[in-house]
Amino acid sequence: MGKHLLWIAAVILTGCMNTGLRTGDLAFVRAGAAPDSVSMSKAISSATGEVIHVAIVEVADGGVWVIDATDQRGVDRHPLDTLIADFTTRDGIPPSLEFKRLRNDWKVKAYIRKAKTLVGRPYDWYFSADNDAYYCSELVWSCYEGVFPLRPMNFAADDGSYPVFWVELFDRLGCPIPQGAPGTNPQDLYDNPALVPVSGKIPKPGAHPAP
Repeated sequence: MGKHLLWIAAVILTGCMNTGLRTGDLAFVRAGAAPDSVSMSKAISSATGEVIHVAIVEVADGGVWVIDATDQRGVDRHPLDTLIADFTTRDGIPPSLEFKRLRNDWKVKAYIRKAKTLVGRPYDWYFSADNDAYYCSELVWSCYEGVFPLRPMNFAADDGSYPVFWVELFDRLGCPIPQGAPGTNPQDLYDNPALVPVSGKIPKPGAHPAP
């Protein structure tokens, strides 16, 4: 799918046609966008819900950027269309994105400043709240200090079994699955009443300046 068609499809899927995005908004990716049905995305959706990824929005430098934590890049700042490409399926279907905003967003500048200081940190494969690495919702929790609580983490599917991805990952790491340890996940953030839905018009991919 060409970049122009990708942009059109993403706008249609999100229904973001009325108002603009603002710095500090959060972008949420739903499970239907998982590019690989046996990936970590699938393992996340099996355990916690349809929302599988969250990214921090920054409107700056003539474009819309996101700061997020992924297994490919660790903590990174890049254009929104890079996020779209990351979650586009192998057959060219773009992700279903939804945007939310803090009801009380007067501290967002401080949150973004902190997020930028963490760019370059590694991805948190251990899903631990007390190391200097970050998974996607942990990054948001850490930067939006005091907004989102930690909750007992769940890695199990509805039937109580652990998806193969988690079993193999923690076996390689040489540690048990941290079931019940304090943490967060994208679905918990999405459901938090501190956030309200916001419409956002997605800019045309390629319209961003270089980082």
